[in-house]
Amino acid sequence: MLEAGGGAAASSTVVAAAYTVPVALYVAVLRLLHRGAVKPDAQDAVWAVGTLAVLGVTFTPSPVLATGCVASALVAAVVTVTHRARTSVPRVG
Repeated sequence: MLEAGGGAAASSTVVAAAYTVPVALYVAVLRLLHRGAVKPDAQDAVWAVGTLAVLGVTFTPSPVLATGCVASALVAAVVTVTHRARTSVPRVG
């Protein structure tokens, strides 16, 4: 148990959730803001998996480091999906 201010005790999972839940909400809201009114695409799945992965690392021994790794992997996956989507569409003209 970790001691919080005032002598109240909080488990390591609660402390980890205090970090990972806001990050997961940020990732989800960021996708919703950037998505706009377009059809669902492969990026939606990548962002959803990334959001769930951030929530999942709450239960790891080092949630802050794991959250950073998930965020890095999310950026790499989004860049890859975006690049593939743009290069697979034939250009006219």
